[in-house]
Amino acid sequence: MVDEDRRNQLLKQSAIKNAYWGVGLIVIEWIIDFTDLLYVVGVVMLCIAANDWLTTLIKKKKE
Repeated sequence: MVDEDRRNQLLKQSAIKNAYWGVGLIVIEWIIDFTDLLYVVGVVMLCIAANDWLTTLIKKKKE
């Protein structure tokens, strides 16, 4: 049980980190207006973060 709790905690931390990176890339692209590739990467990072976060919520609800 402790290993599963630790895994969920690490997954939440990963989700938060990926969300910050995604938002950061989108903001940088918005400011610089260099290429649309940063928008795409930012949105992908946000989707990965949402997946990690929802995974932890589902696992927590199963317990």
